Amino acid sequence: GWFGVPALGVMGASLATFLSNLGMLSVSFYLVAVRRGYFTQLSLGARFHHNCRRVARIAVPSFGERFLEPVAHFFIILIVARFGDAAIAAFGVCLRIYSLLCAPLYAFGIAAILPLTGQNWGALKIDRIRQAMFSVFKICAWWSIIIGVGCAIFAEPLANFFAGTAEASAHIVFFFQIVPFSVVGYGMLQALISGLYGVGNAGQALGTRSAQILLFVLCATMGAMLVGTKGLYIGWMLSNVSGVLLAWALWARWLSPALAARRALASPA
Repeated sequence: GWFGVPALGVMGASLATFLSNLGMLSVSFYLVAVRRGYFTQLSLGARFHHNCRRVARIAVPSFGERFLEPVAHFFIILIVARFGDAAIAAFGVCLRIYSLLCAPLYAFGIAAILPLTGQNWGALKIDRIRQAMFSVFKICAWWSIIIGVGCAIFAEPLANFFAGTAEASAHIVFFFQIVPFSVVGYGMLQALISGLYGVGNAGQALGTRSAQILLFVLCATMGAMLVGTKGLYIGWMLSNVSGVLLAWALWARWLSPALAARRALASPA
């Protein structure tokens, strides 16, 4: 603990998370309700309910998508618990590192592809969507190569920095050696899922994310049961590689034909 506050361990971390989320909620409510006065301008008529339904068509699948990932991690941790405390600690560290490695790819999907797809879909500028999507695919591939090589070279010092024991460090070294090379699959799927949200097809976006998470759970669980903790990380890597195939299948089966049909609307009769 700092500033005279005793160390609270896990309870302290939980309390800090609760207070930070409460702070974000309070600031958001202030900006929306007090500073902007949106709540005082609400009309609870038919138009309001219509707009709520339109928002819910995107918001509910998005909530489901965000809900599935921690549930999947919970089941994987139950499997990892069989291998001891060091394996659980290493897997927790690897999850956080993986989130950091994927953060730029997630940002490209949410901050770039989603608004770009939505705006150009409405403007019937289909070629821009294709160009943006393939540009993000290339960025995902290059990013995967760069961080894969970097993590493989510096695997041991990075693992020693994050791990508290030699056993946990060995697990993290193996993670650094194989998993970062495969984040291209996550990035491509994130770009396509964001594109589906951009064109208003949230149901397919949720289905795609569900398939991705199911692949992760199945591959990681089977790997852990067959080979042990190394098998878990091998399964993790294979699920990302499968994500590349899933992304191409989704592009070929739905999104690319949908863009072609949309382009036909823009063509003069």
